[in-house]
Amino acid sequence: MKGLVADANIQGQVEYLVQRMQSDPWADFWQALGLVLRRFEEIGLSGDSTDLEVWNVCQAEQLILITDNRNLESEDSLEATIRRNTTSESLPVFTIADINEFRTNNAYVERVVEALFDYLLRIDEVRGTGRLYTLETGLGSRTRPGDMVNGNQSAPPSHESVVKHSTRVLPPRLPKQPEQLAMTPFPTHMYAESPGSKQEIAFR
Repeated sequence: MKGLVADANIQGQVEYLVQRMQSDPWADFWQALGLVLRRFEEIGLSGDSTDLEVWNVCQAEQLILITDNRNLESEDSLEATIRRNTTSESLPVFTIADINEFRTNNAYVERVVEALFDYLLRIDEVRGTGRLYTLETGLGSRTRPGDMVNGNQSAPPSHESVVKHSTRVLPPRLPKQPEQLAMTPFPTHMYAESPGSKQEIAFR
């Protein structure tokens, strides 16, 4: 994983996200991971590139694509492309579930930054997951597609289902210093809370 690239319709928002990622208290993590922000024109893409072309280039260049919450609309849509082409080695696509909240709420932006760094710090563990979301609360969803939760197979949540059920997944704390990255274990369990319930999620 070499860096990040913004989907064509949210380049300004992702540039702002990266500014926050490069600022205190996150700057050391950005530097420790050796991240860069690439633009479409730098990797041979344009606003007219198909979702399949974008996905293929991001995988070839080992870049994390950041999108807003697109839906499955056609056979060549991003969602359909992810479902058809993802392998166990594929990088995930990171999706900001509520782009309107991102535009207006600085606290939400900070939680998106934390969720994204959490994914990036364990990028090899989340390869093959297809798509990773921030939830309506701005906290990253840790349930992998196919994981068993209360006897049911999980799938990445849609923004509509997140808002409807107001589910919030509690993330581990990021290490305080970048030199702690290699020695910070990722937990094997965590708890997802929804109104009136608390359930344990086991990670493989």
